[in-house]
Amino acid sequence: MKWLPLLCLASLIGFHCQAEEKAADANPKPKVEENRIQKLLPPSPPLEVNPAIPDNYEAMTPEDNPNGWTYWGPRGVLEAFFKDSKALSQPVFRVKMSNAHQAGMGRANMDKEALDKLLDQLQATDFQDAEYQWGNYPVYTMNIETPDGTLLIGWVGLNALDDSTLMFEMLYPESRDQPSKEDLDVWLNFLSKTQELGS
Repeated sequence: MKWLPLLCLASLIGFHCQAEEKAADANPKPKVEENRIQKLLPPSPPLEVNPAIPDNYEAMTPEDNPNGWTYWGPRGVLEAFFKDSKALSQPVFRVKMSNAHQAGMGRANMDKEALDKLLDQLQATDFQDAEYQWGNYPVYTMNIETPDGTLLIGWVGLNALDDSTLMFEMLYPESRDQPSKEDLDVWLNFLSKTQELGS
C-alpha cells in the first residue's frame, strides 16, 4: 500500500468532548506504566493515558523526518523501516501534533463538502468513522478504503487550552494491500483498550 499525505485530513475534523462508557471486550486490560506515555510521545503533549500497544513498542524518529512523526514499534522493525519502507514486517504507529482542533461538547464535526472532495481524490471505495473515549480524552478515527490500501488514522483531543489534538496512524506492511486480521486486532485493541491514567 501507499501511505498518503494526511495533513489535509486534519482540517476536516472538529473535536468535541463527550464522556461516555465503552463496553469492554474479552481482551485483557493493558498493564499500567505511569511514565510510558512520556517516553512514546513528541515533546510535551498533555496526554495522560496508558496506550494499549505491545510491550516491546518504543518511540523512534528517522533522521529525515520533515513532517515531525514519532514512530512506535519494535526497535529492529523501525530501524529496518526507516532504511526501506518496503521492509516493514509488522504494524507500527506514528503520531504527531495536529492542526485539527478540539471544539467543545458533543460529537465530532465534519466538513462534509471537504470530506467528499478528499474521498474523491483518494478514489475511496468505502469510508468508516468511529468515536472512542480514553477517559476524558475524545478520540475520532477514520478507516478509508482506497485502491492503494486502507488508511487507518485518528485524532485524540488533549483537553488543552489551545484546543490541540494529537494525530495517529497505524501503518502495516506495504506487501499487503489490506491490513490482516492480526493488523486490525492491534489497531482496535489500541483504540478500545487505551485508558486514561488513574481510571
